[in-house]
Amino acid sequence: MDLVESSIDDDVYTGIWINRSLGNVYGATLTLDQRSGAFLIAFLALYVGTTSRYFWKLLRYLIYHSLSSPLGADGIYHQRQAILRNTELAHDAALELLSVAFAWRRKSNGNWKRTMPIALLAAIVSALFIVAGIFSSRVTDTVNEVLLKGKLCGNMTGQEAGGNQSYFGIYAPNVTTYRTKRATEYLTYALRCYGHAKTLRSDKCQTFAVSSLPYTKDASARCPFNQGSCVFETDNIALDTGYLDSYKHFGVNNGPRVSVRLRRQCAPIVQKNNRLRNALQNPFLNYVQNNRSTQEGAPLSISQRRPKDRNSSWSWDTADYQLLTANFSPASGCNLDSCRNSGLYRNDSLVSVIHLGSTDIINVYKTEDPWFNASTPVAVPWDSQMELGFKEYYVASEPARVLGCATQISYCDPELPKTIGCREAFVDEAAEKGSKELWPDPQARAKVRGLQYALSSFRTFAPGDYYSSKSIPSLLTRFSMTSDGLQPVAIPKDRWKEEVEYIFQTNLAAMQSRMVEHARAEFNVLHESSGKTLECYRMCYSQRIKSSRFYSFKILGLSVIIFAGGFIMLLGAWVEDILSKISSSKRKLSYGNLEWSATSTLQLQRLAHEALGLGTWSHGTGDVPVTEKDETLGLLDTSNPKHPRFVRPGTGKEISMAQFDLYGSERTFTSTTGEGNAQKDLVKFDKGPHTGAFS
Repeated sequence: MDLVESSIDDDVYTGIWINRSLGNVYGATLTLDQRSGAFLIAFLALYVGTTSRYFWKLLRYLIYHSLSSPLGADGIYHQRQAILRNTELAHDAALELLSVAFAWRRKSNGNWKRTMPIALLAAIVSALFIVAGIFSSRVTDTVNEVLLKGKLCGNMTGQEAGGNQSYFGIYAPNVTTYRTKRATEYLTYALRCYGHAKTLRSDKCQTFAVSSLPYTKDASARCPFNQGSCVFETDNIALDTGYLDSYKHFGVNNGPRVSVRLRRQCAPIVQKNNRLRNALQNPFLNYVQNNRSTQEGAPLSISQRRPKDRNSSWSWDTADYQLLTANFSPASGCNLDSCRNSGLYRNDSLVSVIHLGSTDIINVYKTEDPWFNASTPVAVPWDSQMELGFKEYYVASEPARVLGCATQISYCDPELPKTIGCREAFVDEAAEKGSKELWPDPQARAKVRGLQYALSSFRTFAPGDYYSSKSIPSLLTRFSMTSDGLQPVAIPKDRWKEEVEYIFQTNLAAMQSRMVEHARAEFNVLHESSGKTLECYRMCYSQRIKSSRFYSFKILGLSVIIFAGGFIMLLGAWVEDILSKISSSKRKLSYGNLEWSATSTLQLQRLAHEALGLGTWSHGTGDVPVTEKDETLGLLDTSNPKHPRFVRPGTGKEISMAQFDLYGSERTFTSTTGEGNAQKDLVKFDKGPHTGAFS
């Protein structure tokens, strides 16, 4: 026996795998732990940021060449070209171009027209790559689909375990504990994840492949049984999931693709039904279904709390709703003649009969619901009226009321028409023959049986089984009841429909959970000890869940980012060399390429100094121009702080400059350079704390 108690995170596979629900291309996935995933997300953001610089370089290079002209040009032209050549970030270029347009607003016509389109384009490029940087992390989601490695994989066929020892003596206590624990979890998940709008659902709903399975509801359905068996002929409830995909909805990631459909129809049942009594052979049901005595003190299987003497004192005894259930189907082994004569027998369904006893419950309000009916008024003794706060209460008119439900479960091959591609779980007497027709390959059929076992074990589909377990929240109406049996809330007349839907939602939650439990081989003894000879296969690396403790990246998205970004970076890095190869044959390209080289930041410095006749320069079209050794270049004349300029050194001219120390005090100093000694003069500072005078 294997009862898994380890964390589910221990079973998560990290590496590359295929999400079959999305296909081989889009479903290719890389799963990493949180540390590695966070590193990859940070890398992608930096990678996109770097790509944006190269994309802007490529774009501004093309714009620069398209605007390059050997004809006469004004200040806007040269400043625009300088910005395009030297501003590496698109948003900086947009701001600088706007500054150019604003500065020339009174001195040039068309200044906005010549700069705004490029500024707008730069702003768009900047915005797009900011968004791309943000959404680069969207190759993974906050809650990521991951793949479980699985346990005890392979053929599950086994003989009865334990030898001569009693199965129930060894395993039944564990089975009961496990089933009760799991049933509580299923009911809780149904309340949390099916009972609210998606926006209000808990983060704990992000566990299975989908948070909740879809279904439709018909609250005005016809009676699912023989005419005259139901209290209402048309005011009943029908629930239908439609065809659920094993890959998409249940997270299966391997083996044959299977469609599963769960349907249920329920209705309140007419009480006086002698035929049903004979079919179920239950003493309690015998009492309920027969014409019973209404005399005071008649023996009841469900005790009544109603005082025999209405004037007697009130007694606060423990009370609760009491539920008894019975199931039968064509394959259940019940007496078929009795079942068929009950009026509730169906040859295509599992029929569940659920009896609710509520004679012990004190209802403050009259209840007209056919299952929770409490319409008989009882006066509260005068000495208890002050304490209770009401003078009259209502009790059940009958010891018990009955619901009947017909449940159908279909397994289908989605590649075949539904008319021939499905088999009913509770119907086919030759079930194995039906499976062979749908899945002729023995290995595929064994894998389908594994899925069927996962979904049907612990009677996942039977609604009554949740009512037969004690101390679990199987009734919504119990939530408003006090511990002493007082029901202070008005029960709506269709509460029974809400209860049926709640258990249906629980069945769906159980189906979702059972797939994960099966993949992890929880309580594996149940099938191995069953003595079945049919092959049943458990697949490893075949179950998807969601986990916020891991990052799953779409490899397609990663590939697009990496390869597209790499291509842009390579193209941006080599665009100058590529166009220089073809510029020799095209004059405009040749001039534009030369202008591009000459207007880089360092080349503009070279041009400024050469205009003063300073320096013997080389690498005039390279990235870094250089002078001969020990050559001195121009000095910055700041005699007019609003219009600084370069001047030649060594002319004998005194250059006045203003210098500010760290405390904001102004100091004036001079530098006189003798003729012929321009390249040997040194700048010396006085011993002031922050600045001094040239000498």
